[in-house]
Amino acid sequence: MSWMTRLFVSAVVALCLILIVHAALPAHSSGSPTAPVGLTLHGRVLWNFEGLLRKRFGRKQPLCVSGNLRLRTFWNFTAGECSPLAKYLLYWYTFLSPHGTAFHIVRRKVRAPNFGNYPVAVLVRGHMVACDDQERHFLIDYASGAGLMLGCLAPAHAYSH
Repeated sequence: MSWMTRLFVSAVVALCLILIVHAALPAHSSGSPTAPVGLTLHGRVLWNFEGLLRKRFGRKQPLCVSGNLRLRTFWNFTAGECSPLAKYLLYWYTFLSPHGTAFHIVRRKVRAPNFGNYPVAVLVRGHMVACDDQERHFLIDYASGAGLMLGCLAPAHAYSH
């Protein structure tokens, strides 16, 4: 075997090993290197969201959740007096100590864009939550389901802020 053939075969074997090792590594969906290994996609989204809530509100529990018709959402998270209960839902953290987040709060208050028929924006103190640095995907809840079914979604139409 010539040295060129051996070099080519070695390069192909090295590339295959790199691809195998890369495929075996856990994926970091939602951009969070801090989410515990083994969480589902929905678990990583919830971990990032609760990490953002913890960063914003600290350990205060429960958090207050209210709807906002002007912003077309059922989920506006705040802290403080959650009274009257006819207006507010109470939210307790799912994770004991979520830390780190790939999400951030969009600085300007804007009207939530159209995400389609059932997804609605999740807000923190009236501000949308971006799932990425470019603010192309936002935290939503699928309102057609029971409970808080979070996801990250791009608006159905162009969104400019």
